[in-house]
Amino acid sequence: MRRIARALLLLSCAAALPATVAARIERTDPSAALALGNRRFAAGDLDGALAAYASGLAPGRPDRLLAYNLGSTAHHLGRLPEAVLWYRRAAAGDSRMESDRWLAENLASARGELQQAGVPPPDTDSPWIAARGLARPLVWTGVAVSWAALPLFLLLPSPWRRRLVATAAVLAVAAFAVGAALPYAAPRAAVLLAPCGDALPAGSEVLVRAVRGGRFQVVDGPVCPARAVGLIEP
Repeated sequence: MRRIARALLLLSCAAALPATVAARIERTDPSAALALGNRRFAAGDLDGALAAYASGLAPGRPDRLLAYNLGSTAHHLGRLPEAVLWYRRAAAGDSRMESDRWLAENLASARGELQQAGVPPPDTDSPWIAARGLARPLVWTGVAVSWAALPLFLLLPSPWRRRLVATAAVLAVAAFAVGAALPYAAPRAAVLLAPCGDALPAGSEVLVRAVRGGRFQVVDGPVCPARAVGLIEP
């Protein structure tokens, strides 16, 4: 049982380490990029503002405010598929941005303009969307249970200790495994930046799975080249 407890402790620490290292290595200075982008936007240089905002993004870790400003700038330029993509990235995984009134209104406006141009509305009722939303809570539940089991292992009497730690270990590993597997098993949300097939114009919000050759298979739809697919969480 002690080995199980130690293994859970190491697993929980390892889960938190990659994010910490990535934050230190990859992250640039988003504040400077935001200030430069705002100055260029105010001066009417929208293409320059896009480049400035984008310069503050770290690979795979989009800053929510920069993503919002990128969406707003692309919206002003009439690049609606890009605007929807960046608005969606601004809201992804951040409850504060999801409830932001300006973000919600701008996203609805961009979607409305696309639908007037013949782009189908997004499928917000897909069970896969809810499933992917459970991934992070399940992972952190597994980590939390493993941490909580350690002091109980030391404090409780021996018979209770073994039962409790065994149960906690099973629950922690199960929650962690399911949460870690969901992002790979469930299709990923994306916005098409270019038309794909006959029925999916640019700006369509779809669910995709990666297939061979660096392409993406739209759920119940065609296979699209990677350049046409903007993943919400790249």
